[in-house]
This record gives sequence, C-alpha cells and structure tokens, in this order.
Amino acid sequence: MAAAPPGLERLHRGEMLCRVSLGLTCYLPDAPTRDEVLRAYSVYRSLCPADRRTLVSNARNPFFFPMEKDDLTQVNGCLAAQDRRRDEGLVVWDGNDSEQWSFWMQGFMSPAGVPAASFCQILIPETIDPEVLHELARGLAGTLPMLSGHGGYTVHYNARLKQRAFNQIYGWSKRFLGIEVEDLPRTLPFVLNAVKGANWLTLIGRSLWRRLAGADVVAPFLSPVSSEPLAEALLIRAGEMPSLADRHRGEFPNLYADVERTLLAIKVTDHPEFDGRFAESDETNAWLRRLVDPDRW
Repeated sequence: MAAAPPGLERLHRGEMLCRVSLGLTCYLPDAPTRDEVLRAYSVYRSLCPADRRTLVSNARNPFFFPMEKDDLTQVNGCLAAQDRRRDEGLVVWDGNDSEQWSFWMQGFMSPAGVPAASFCQILIPETIDPEVLHELARGLAGTLPMLSGHGGYTVHYNARLKQRAFNQIYGWSKRFLGIEVEDLPRTLPFVLNAVKGANWLTLIGRSLWRRLAGADVVAPFLSPVSSEPLAEALLIRAGEMPSLADRHRGEFPNLYADVERTLLAIKVTDHPEFDGRFAESDETNAWLRRLVDPDRW
C-alpha cells in the first residue's frame, strides 16, 4: 500500500490549510442530471465505508445534515432541483479535514457567463490502498458521460485561506512532480475541448479520444502503462502505484510523462494563473507542462 510521507499537510492557526490525499476528478460536458448524480454516488457508495458517509448537502447549501440510514432516499431528496438548475449538485463528506472521504459532484456556471465543464471529485485518504481509487475511476468511466479526468495524489485546500494555501502548494509542486494541483473554477472553462494532463490515472472521454486517434498520434502503451476502454472513457493507468515523484530523491514520473506525451495534441495550451506564488511567478503553464518540459518548472 502506498501512502503520502508525513508532512504533506499544513495547518494555519489550528485549522487545515492544505494537504495531499488520493483524489479523482472527472470533467463533464454538461450539468449532471439527477440520474447521473445518483449513478455516480452509487459508485462511490459501493467503495466508501458506511461509517465515512456521515454528512450530506446539496452543493449550494453551506450547511451539512447528518446522513440518514436510508441514504439513497435522502440523497435523492437533496437533488430535487438538479434537473432545473445548472449549478446544483451533491456533497457527501465524513466531516474530516485530514484523511477524508468525500464526494462532490456539481454543475458549474462561470461567473462571467463563459461555457464551462461540470465535475465530479472524490477524495480518499492517502493511507487507503490506491486500488480503491482505480476502482472508483473504472466505475465512473462506466457510467458518466465525461470529457476527461485524472486521479492520483491530489492537493486540496481551505477555500477561505486560498492565497496562503497556494503559496504552500507552489512549494510542494516544485518538489513533488506527481501531485495534482487543482483550482476547479479556473480549470473548468478550459477542459471542454482539451485535457488538463496526465497523472497516475488518466481518463479520456470518447469525443476527445476520437480527436486524438484522428490525429494519427496514438501508439499502444507499453507495460507497465495499461489502458482499458470503458463505456464512457478510456482509462489509462501509469504503473501499479501512484507516485509523488520527489525531486529531492532524484525521482521523475517517467510513466506519467509517457502518457502526457501521447496526449499533447489535445492538451490545454493556456490556463489562467493559480493563486499565490504561481501567479506571482507566472508559472502555472510551466507547471501544466512539467512532465514534458521539467527544466522550465
């Protein structure tokens, strides 16, 4: 079992600032319907322990309610407006900041009115067998119409302390090339027609895969990189375990880079700056290209 090393969590005045967990994010072309949220939650429910499904809310409600014994009926009730509002969704959480289990699926409406993808994001403790994350990816790729997705070691942060958190995340990402930096509101408008990039698990939806195959650049992956065609996406797995790829130990995520090079024809070419030192140094796009141009990062 792989686990993140001690120290990849930072507190600020006693509350969580940012930390590294195992995470999976899938980008969806449209706001999810009630049925799609229920199908995705059922995948999560099949692998999340019952005692870690304790709090529930719709995505726009700042308050969580205790999960009832009949969680499926309760979740269905939370989704009453799902088919009427683009920005509706569902959050199921165990109440923990550290080593949390959480499910978050939501339609997204750009404040500027710019078209944007929607998303489904799952976080699980970094101490859990990563095979659980792989099974979650397989389940979602079998049921959710998606654009793309990625899974592996993922940084999440306290939104109230975002600027401070991204200063720390910048430092971590300089050292650990395998971690995924996420700011969903910044990314969602840019993944409607492109992939963000590769990680341990990489999901390519059917429309993007057809574009890539049409570019005549797709070659078979060599072991230990594997690919599995599922109903809604191709799932690529770069090795048996996710990697932090610690530069201080001379490590580089070569398998992730192999996948990334295959996806360059459909990769995001421009992305707004992340907060903190990313923006101060104008280095967000250098981070996005770290796997194929590590010297710039």
